[in-house]
Amino acid sequence: MTAMLKLPSVRPSVLNLGVVAICFAASPCLAANETRLASPDGAVQFKVFLDKGRLHFAIASPKQSIVEPSPMRFTVDSVDLADGVEVGNLETYQVYETYPWYGVHGQATNHCFGATFPVKHAKSGTSYKLEVRIFNDAAAYRFIVPGGNAPRVPDEASTFVIPAGSTVWYHDLEGHYEGVHVKRGIAEVKSGDWAAPPLTFKLPGGTGYATITESALMNYSGLALQADGKRGFQVRLGHSHPPSHPFLLRYGTNEAARLAVPATVTGTITTPWRVVTWSTIYVRPLTGSFSRRG
Repeated sequence: MTAMLKLPSVRPSVLNLGVVAICFAASPCLAANETRLASPDGAVQFKVFLDKGRLHFAIASPKQSIVEPSPMRFTVDSVDLADGVEVGNLETYQVYETYPWYGVHGQATNHCFGATFPVKHAKSGTSYKLEVRIFNDAAAYRFIVPGGNAPRVPDEASTFVIPAGSTVWYHDLEGHYEGVHVKRGIAEVKSGDWAAPPLTFKLPGGTGYATITESALMNYSGLALQADGKRGFQVRLGHSHPPSHPFLLRYGTNEAARLAVPATVTGTITTPWRVVTWSTIYVRPLTGSFSRRG
């Protein structure tokens, strides 16, 4: 069954973008089904679904998977809030805005469809939101957990499963941002390999390129990615990163040990956007604002 939902407009006097298709296996509730949020041009879909009680996601076009079905893992105080969950009825929205920009184009366009899923972790009773946005050339998700005055420790280990036959370019954390990139087939990437964002990969069959990175990093640990040896790269927050050689030279082992302690967040926990961008042209200038605004 396919449900057609009209999205509320952020600027109704300007927008006349019609209807976006959100496809449900049975109903808008994810109790045993899946939701697919289409990009504004309808070419790509972001799928959210449950598998054995765990949140998963996937990104695909009719011709090619961009990110294959991948498990989400998000913990607060060591409780995995993405496992054993109930997901309620989503709320949808759209964003369309333009603004001046310095670079290869003078005007940036921020155009996406979005959805917010209310999620409840059954065992702990914790309620939070999973927010998803999809552009014509990117998709992103983040978690938002309301809270009070007590500090809490968030952590993540969500996976991005890259399609078989892809080629990846990445560098580890040893040289900080001056690391030397390596080029490998995704099947050749070893478990435990580190990748500093953005991770770039070429999709099989010459269908395009994609990157994995983050956006709107505020009051939260930065990410790196670590390979699982099964075509997946997992999110790893700052406390788990091995210190780079330049960092140790400048700050020493005591400071590295201090930063190996997980960071706490007081109040609402809002993760950065976990972002995937794609293009059929390698160095195409990005026009979406997901990399520039929160």
